[in-house]
Amino acid sequence: MFSIDKEKLDGLLKDWAREYEVHVPCKVGDITSFELYGGEEIDLEFQNSRMPPIKKIMMPESETLYRYESSPEGYKIKPEELDERKRIVFGARPCDCAGIERIDKTFYQNPPDPYYDARRRNTIIIGLACNKPPFFSCFCTSVGLSPHSTAGMDVLLTDLGGGYLAEPMTERGKEVLKGLRRASESEIKQAKELHEKADELLEKFEIDNNAMDFDARVWEDEAERCIGCGICTFLCPSCSCFTLENIGSTKKGKMVRIWETCQFPAYSIEASGHNPRPNRKERVRQRLFDKYRYSFDKFGEFDCVGCGRCVDLCPVNIDVREIMLSVKEAG
Repeated sequence: MFSIDKEKLDGLLKDWAREYEVHVPCKVGDITSFELYGGEEIDLEFQNSRMPPIKKIMMPESETLYRYESSPEGYKIKPEELDERKRIVFGARPCDCAGIERIDKTFYQNPPDPYYDARRRNTIIIGLACNKPPFFSCFCTSVGLSPHSTAGMDVLLTDLGGGYLAEPMTERGKEVLKGLRRASESEIKQAKELHEKADELLEKFEIDNNAMDFDARVWEDEAERCIGCGICTFLCPSCSCFTLENIGSTKKGKMVRIWETCQFPAYSIEASGHNPRPNRKERVRQRLFDKYRYSFDKFGEFDCVGCGRCVDLCPVNIDVREIMLSVKEAG
């Protein structure tokens, strides 16, 4: 393990910025946003960013996959160049790091998505443990994670007050920390104590996905409250739904991949015109089953990292924790 003194952090970021695009948390108005490092003041006291920073980089809201043009010989297809810029995401919260690990399962199926893979391979993720869970809505310990989880990251940082304990998780994590001072035993012990205290601050509840009833009344009740805005999915670190759109004409244009949400009516319309989830009840149910039942059956873990954004930012105050508790009580 290594140690980073706070007064030397700016110099370290400048060194990294010579080789990498370095994305850091900064205050933008009333929210925290991850921006390119350029010597501006970094906010490492932030609670959490509005937008999941790693998802935004690895899976852009809109990206061109290929361009096409018709010719007498047929269509000419030109794939978009892969984005292989070297990046460091510095200071992402453990829930966001765990979220990208879950998105990996979507884009690393056989064959892997080359556009996603190029960004993923060239990005080093340095996470920042939560010494104090930032929001009332955080529930990472209830989904098998913690305020100091290391899933999806190359380095875990723990704020010790005057500096950071830097614990490498991967070989490239070790590489980027090369040359730093070795951490002392007292620093390692302090970090461990901070992690234990952070765990105690979160109220843990049990999610019983076996109790989820497809025909339960709760889906209809929640659908009456939901306005279908999609905030719960667009701002989710682990949601990876997208749609493909042709922009142009039949003669010339491009294929674009755009974020989509299962909460929009058009998302599930099939080529025949049939929509298996025409009502909000079916769409609300689909999101919760996908997060807590289908993903667990397939991968052995929830497709939810407990960041609490869907709770904190829902305009009609729908709380997924209350839903899952009511499901358990009904079961």
